[in-house]
Amino acid sequence: MPFITSVRSSYGHTFMSTDSERDESCLICGGMWALVEVDHGTGDYVASNGDTATACTYDTSSVHGDGYCEQHDSFDNDCPHHAASRGCNCLFCA
Repeated sequence: MPFITSVRSSYGHTFMSTDSERDESCLICGGMWALVEVDHGTGDYVASNGDTATACTYDTSSVHGDGYCEQHDSFDNDCPHHAASRGCNCLFCA
């Protein structure tokens, strides 16, 4: 993996490293994006299709991917807590 010393934007997320070399997860909303180098030492957070990360919703009750919503006792992706229904493009939702 290239050595990245700065990022273009965190899109409001508070990222932390994961067990993966390039994927980072937001401590607030729970989404995960890939950190890729876009210019010598500068990185950007992107979705699996290469789009830049969507902005953090600051919603700690977000459910990503096919996760379970405790508030609605449901796996239904149409639940308002499922981040994909609000346009999230993280690695879990896209």
